[in-house]
Amino acid sequence: MRCSSSRHQEAAGGKRQQEEEARAGVRKPPRFSFSLSLSLSLSLSLSLSLYSLSLSLSTSLLCLSLSTSLLSLLSLSLNRPNQFSLSLSLSLSLALSLSLSLSLSLLLFSLSLYFSVSLSLSLSLALSLSLLASRTTARFSCAFNQIANMSDAAAPASKKAKPAYTFNVNKALDKKYETMPFSEIVKLPPSALQGLSEHANPMLAAFHIKTIADLAEWKFAKVAHAIVDLADCEEEGKRAEKSENNFNKALDKDFETKSLKELVHAPPSALAGLADWTDGVLAKLHIKTIQDLARWKYIKWAQGLVTLAHFENADHHS
Repeated sequence: MRCSSSRHQEAAGGKRQQEEEARAGVRKPPRFSFSLSLSLSLSLSLSLSLYSLSLSLSTSLLCLSLSTSLLSLLSLSLNRPNQFSLSLSLSLSLALSLSLSLSLSLLLFSLSLYFSVSLSLSLSLALSLSLLASRTTARFSCAFNQIANMSDAAAPASKKAKPAYTFNVNKALDKKYETMPFSEIVKLPPSALQGLSEHANPMLAAFHIKTIADLAEWKFAKVAHAIVDLADCEEEGKRAEKSENNFNKALDKDFETKSLKELVHAPPSALAGLADWTDGVLAKLHIKTIQDLARWKYIKWAQGLVTLAHFENADHHS
């Protein structure tokens, strides 16, 4: 029973492989015996043709040598019919001609055999390599299709394995953006934050803020946040005369000597880089002081969303 089941599985596996190769548009290359028989037939035909050529050449040379010997014999017989040198010269000439023709015939036959064997081996090797390359290409194509099918089949499984999350940030976003991933949310305009109308977009664009990520990284908000946080750590009138710390690059010149607690209530234009007209624009967004800027909830939401976006996995893996 086990042998029959194993045979059935092997037959089924072979059938599946044939179907996959057929779907991939791959044809099985012919066997190696085809290339070998083709090369042998070519080499045999070339050998026969070259051998026939060598025989014809040797026969022609033999006939030529015989005719030359007969002509010389005839000439000598007419001039000196009774001399022994006539027969000797004739014999030597005939033997020399026969030996030369046979030697030439053997040489041509050896050369034809050598070239035919070399050519047959070269053709056989070339055909074998080409067929091996085509068969290897077919196997790689089939394997690639199998991997692609496996990845396609694994994709739905990964989606099904998504954890059952319970957290949300619904109160920070408009309804249509609540299900988007953090990596896409931070690319939305500031008006995607719940409570900010679309009129806020051109106001913030005046400060080069076009996305939620821009709002989170706004340098003036970061400076305001630092001032407000450190104001609670300040002791009034206790600055040491030897103290060297300052943040003059962040403040307008008129505010460089102010205490942190005084700066908290200063207008946003007290920060270096914000002109006086910005106070009016920010006032429309309910930002009238540096403290308002630091505690503006939309900036805090934007910073939180950007921070979490850095830790997001698109495939939901841990």
